[in-house]
Amino acid sequence: MRRSDTLFWADKFQACLKECDDSSLMLVIHADCECADWRALVMRCRAAFETVGNIGVWTPRTTGTPWRLQRTGMGRLPGGPYHRVAQTDGLVFALSPRLLPRMRRAEYSRNLFGLGIDWMFVCAAYASGLVAIADESAMVRHWISRGYSVPESRLQMRDFLAQLTDEERKVHEQLVAYMRPAKRLSNLLYRAEYQRQRLSKLVRRVFWAAA
Repeated sequence: MRRSDTLFWADKFQACLKECDDSSLMLVIHADCECADWRALVMRCRAAFETVGNIGVWTPRTTGTPWRLQRTGMGRLPGGPYHRVAQTDGLVFALSPRLLPRMRRAEYSRNLFGLGIDWMFVCAAYASGLVAIADESAMVRHWISRGYSVPESRLQMRDFLAQLTDEERKVHEQLVAYMRPAKRLSNLLYRAEYQRQRLSKLVRRVFWAAA
């Protein structure tokens, strides 16, 4: 499935919802992510949903995100490589069929850039008695970049999250409060990773120019 590059994340997320029926897992992979073995990642995703009966949201361990496991982790689940998390980001993730009807009810027209979609499905999961997990057995690398206005996207996100139900809003407040102590360190590590990625890209350009 392909969408125009002129369209942003909210449109693409809605297209995924449209293509996925209510009985299927919905696995979403952003194009600017890399994985050593995508086939193995899909298999690990399926295995997680089969092993942990109450998963609402699954995500692999991901670099290039401010939502590092050190910030979001709420405890390891027994017997596997899974951690309960307070946030998953919206880079590579899978949603339980039980969450799809809720996400289809949301209004996306005023949230062009799509920030907050991840917050909605994570909060909807916990409000429904499900969990969001990060899977350490699968690793994805995300190249950090932004092609949109950050202040504008954050304003749109606030408006979008006004649609949370009362229970989802309570969950959101609890998750934000849980992660607050690790916010500063996590943001510093995120900025450092961004600088490392910039240096890596520069080295690649120099190498190919000299080849």
